[in-house]
Amino acid sequence: MKGLKFLASCAVVGAVAAACATASFAADYTATASYDSGTVTIAIPADYVAATDGDLTLLILSEDATSITESNKSIVKQIQQGDSTALSEVAVGDLADGTYYVRIGGAEVGQDNPNGFIATTFTVGGTSQSVLVGDVNGDESITASDATEIFKNIALMESSVDNGEVNFAAAAYCSGDESITAADATEVFKYIALLDVDYVGTTMDLEN
Repeated sequence: MKGLKFLASCAVVGAVAAACATASFAADYTATASYDSGTVTIAIPADYVAATDGDLTLLILSEDATSITESNKSIVKQIQQGDSTALSEVAVGDLADGTYYVRIGGAEVGQDNPNGFIATTFTVGGTSQSVLVGDVNGDESITASDATEIFKNIALMESSVDNGEVNFAAAAYCSGDESITAADATEVFKYIALLDVDYVGTTMDLEN
């Protein structure tokens, strides 16, 4: 990406990335993204488009960052604005193997559209599993139900943590260590209350 384009779009990038890091990020909407031969194909839900003025901002990042600064601007692989048709296929060129993070926001998001932004991922060069830390039950949102799943695991009751197909144990590591305790549930409640947390709401990439 050219430096001029980055500088011109810095405010947009910062606003979208910061909003995606908050609890308002749009769990109600689900987008999909895939990569093939230098192009990212994105499916944006029609109801999300209807909740905006049709002018969308797209970010593609090589890291799951909550802010974009001059020092980490290299993680921005594409910034693009337009309607859902214009953003359905985005040329990004050759990308290195790894997981990439897609952020989609409405240009006029505000009080009339409180649902925020859409976040999704795609993988280049093989498959990987991404887990949203705090999303212990796997419903793509972080609520008190996730804390309940942690408490069930601690009490040796059947829990989503025990799902053999998806590593929701990693999603339960909310305090940052690889153990599941009441401290992890506390971190979920802090996130729900919009208090500062270090790990809940971030994405962890797992090797398959």
